[in-house]
Amino acid sequence: MKISIFGDTIVGKQRDHNEDSFIILCDINKQWQEINDQQINISGSRGLIFAVADGMGGTNAGEVASALAVKAVREKIETIPYVIKNPEQIHKIFNSIILTIHNNIFKEAKKNKETKGMGTTIVLGWILKNALYISWIGDSRCYHYNKTTHSQLTPFSEDHSLVWSRVKSGEITPEEARLSSESNLLLQSLGDTYQDPLPDFKWINLANSDRILLCSDGLNSMLSAVGIQQILDFSDSTKETCQSLINAANNAGGHDNITAILADIIETDLTSKPPGRNKSLNKRWLWGLVTFLVLAIIGTGVFLTNKKLNYIDDIKKKLLPIIQKDSTRAADNITPGLVTSQTDTTILPDHNITDTNVNQDLEEETTNKVMTKDKMVSLLDPAQAKKALQIAMDRIEMIELKIEPVQPGKSEYQPEFYTLHSKNLESILKSLDSLKKQIRKYAVIMDYKIVSLKAIDIEENKIVSIIRTVDNLNVTTENVLSSQ
Repeated sequence: MKISIFGDTIVGKQRDHNEDSFIILCDINKQWQEINDQQINISGSRGLIFAVADGMGGTNAGEVASALAVKAVREKIETIPYVIKNPEQIHKIFNSIILTIHNNIFKEAKKNKETKGMGTTIVLGWILKNALYISWIGDSRCYHYNKTTHSQLTPFSEDHSLVWSRVKSGEITPEEARLSSESNLLLQSLGDTYQDPLPDFKWINLANSDRILLCSDGLNSMLSAVGIQQILDFSDSTKETCQSLINAANNAGGHDNITAILADIIETDLTSKPPGRNKSLNKRWLWGLVTFLVLAIIGTGVFLTNKKLNYIDDIKKKLLPIIQKDSTRAADNITPGLVTSQTDTTILPDHNITDTNVNQDLEEETTNKVMTKDKMVSLLDPAQAKKALQIAMDRIEMIELKIEPVQPGKSEYQPEFYTLHSKNLESILKSLDSLKKQIRKYAVIMDYKIVSLKAIDIEENKIVSIIRTVDNLNVTTENVLSSQ
């Protein structure tokens, strides 16, 4: 598989320093090496990994946070096995990288008061065996484009931002979101003291002449989708196209730092298949036919719903903090009630979750905080129930990854730390095991992936309780790890 790749970053016209960082790594002779402005053949290798991080914090060292992000990417990939078996394995690797970045930023901010409140977004890309895999936190973006097959450019990733949640709900258009005064308000970032990251993950097969663009919002906030598409359409050289995008964003105002990585697929590898996709076309066609017949017999339309509402979006809107990305905006201009990563470093009080009090707490919080009946995405819909349970499994995996370093024999801390917090840690582990058992009551799970539902009658309130319990456990974990 032949790829041409180039990346660059500039400070822009209105900032005095650059808080963006990027990295491009390629597996060459079974060793990961940093590259740029190269045409390479990745056939038979572990592929190409690239990332863009957009630091936040202004004088509180957003550039430190983004530098820590790319440093962690560089260090973590050394642990990647040479044989990648399936997309789920890549998903887990990305989760581990993102959680490591989050913890490293958190630890650094605790050690150095000058960096208190810093954070970063990140978008990670991995090209391997004719496929692109991405994961992200925040509003740094990925675009996947081919002028022969795409009539209109749209982001391949979906921003974790307030305005993009409104785009997905149909309230505003992408262009209105780009021009909105609230475009700097994020729902997720790395280093946030209130919550652990819940990254998204997507993948797609690649074809000849595909163009993959990773960028910080300093580029797409200055250029419309049409403007970006025109440059991708009429520029051929990878380096010249990338520089044209950056220069156009700078000429349009350059309000922020601008970073972009462009990868052009010159030639796919006909002998390679994406991990986990080894079924024949006939088998896929037969499975599709069987699925269609089953849906036709059911006839309820449950699996054919056109609802665009998403359970995790509902949770984010109601429960997650909103981070103000632009630290230069005055505090009195912040919308009342919004939490910002720069000003709010308070950790919530500890919730000791026990079998005796959790159900009562969940019943109260479900009514007041999680969702109301008139706005609830029905978990009686098996597709929505499966999605909600998968969200719970993803969160459980993230929590287990986070508390692993403080287990006996693996601790990064002094022995006294485990002695002091052993009850909390054991309670969390016990609760996680209990939650997984509850989920298995409804679902068949393989490697943290829900492959099917078992229960015919979905117990709506129980699934909501599982989601809320996991969220509470996440807060407890944060308190344990942040304790002095």
